[in-house]
Amino acid sequence: MIATPAAALRPRSPSAVDPGRVLAQSMCAECHAVQAGQYVSPNPYAPSFERIANTPGMSAPALWSSLYSSHRRMPNIILRPDETRAIVTYILTLQDADD
Repeated sequence: MIATPAAALRPRSPSAVDPGRVLAQSMCAECHAVQAGQYVSPNPYAPSFERIANTPGMSAPALWSSLYSSHRRMPNIILRPDETRAIVTYILTLQDADD
């Protein structure tokens, strides 16, 4: 088992060159609203990333698991571990500071 440093999964401020944001924009934005402040997704069945991030109890392990689970209305995407880590980290940056 390979341990992931806690700092690698800790939310941080998004930047213009954030690899998770770039991946989300290229791989997820067709269905999901992926940017901060976007609340309505192109696909009405796909929750915004901000909504996902602010789901009570949302955590890096929960997001990781979700990305590797089948969803009825979501295509099965194949992500490398580094891509999953980047997207999970990006989504966590969208959590409200109060949560």
